Amino acid sequence: MPAKSKFVRKSERELVTTHTFDAPRELVWKAWTDPKLIPKWWGPSRYLTVVDKMDVRPGGRWRFVQRDAEGNEFGFHGEYREVEPPKRLVGTFEYEGIRATSSSRLRPSRKSVARRS
Repeated sequence: MPAKSKFVRKSERELVTTHTFDAPRELVWKAWTDPKLIPKWWGPSRYLTVVDKMDVRPGGRWRFVQRDAEGNEFGFHGEYREVEPPKRLVGTFEYEGIRATSSSRLRPSRKSVARRS
């Protein structure tokens, strides 16, 4: 499911990344909400991705951990804010190695994912 990507710098501190997929919206939705599928596409393929927590509902939390060949771990976590299968998924995203937060909006009807950082 290769994506076309677009990057727009909205300001000095805000970047919007949009990925458009050539796939049915149900498949895009499932890729983002099925914990069995996350490790197949999340992050660089050289890392092993483990779903530590994934509670796909408003207020639910998620956490993924990536491990490199040397055993270093990189954590990511967030909270689901809006969940409307298969139309809309809005949540936060935070890399545990730095203090920064972004939000993601999945709009499978348009087969796109936008991340605002």
